[in-house]
Amino acid sequence: MPGIASAWIVGNGILFWRSWKQDSRLPVPGQLIAANFVFAALALLAEAQSARFLATALAWGFDIAALLNVLPQIATGQTNTGSNPVTTATGRAAG
Repeated sequence: MPGIASAWIVGNGILFWRSWKQDSRLPVPGQLIAANFVFAALALLAEAQSARFLATALAWGFDIAALLNVLPQIATGQTNTGSNPVTTATGRAAG
């Protein structure tokens, strides 16, 4: 379990560092919840002795993916602020 715990600490450090570097703010709560959920699920997987190596490798793989910025938008803290307006059933823009 120490491999997953250290990967979790490094992963959260990457999230905080990237968020502070890009936007000068702390990570959004959804970003932290998503990341912690992944590591919690991997920790549960690691409870089985035969899956411990796989779970640890996946945890470090997620850290590398976060470092290379190849994760989905919720994990990287980006929000959907595009110019796509919400339309009503009649096809007109809402608001």
